[in-house]
Amino acid sequence: MTKLLAEAIDKVSKLPEGLQQQVAEKILEYYEELKWDDLVASPKSQAFLDRIEKTIQKDIKAGGCVEGGFGDL
Repeated sequence: MTKLLAEAIDKVSKLPEGLQQQVAEKILEYYEELKWDDLVASPKSQAFLDRIEKTIQKDIKAGGCVEGGFGDL
């Protein structure tokens, strides 16, 4: 653990329990975002997204997609 993180945790631990809970929820929410960002940025995910993009572009060119929204289904 870094010194800065230890300092932050020390300061938060002195707050009332309700505020500690709010800070903990925000930290965990941010952590989940970081995990998602890391997953999407991975080379394996990027290769998958590239394949999907090419498939979609082929479908559009072949007329397999029509313009519309969910209300048109």
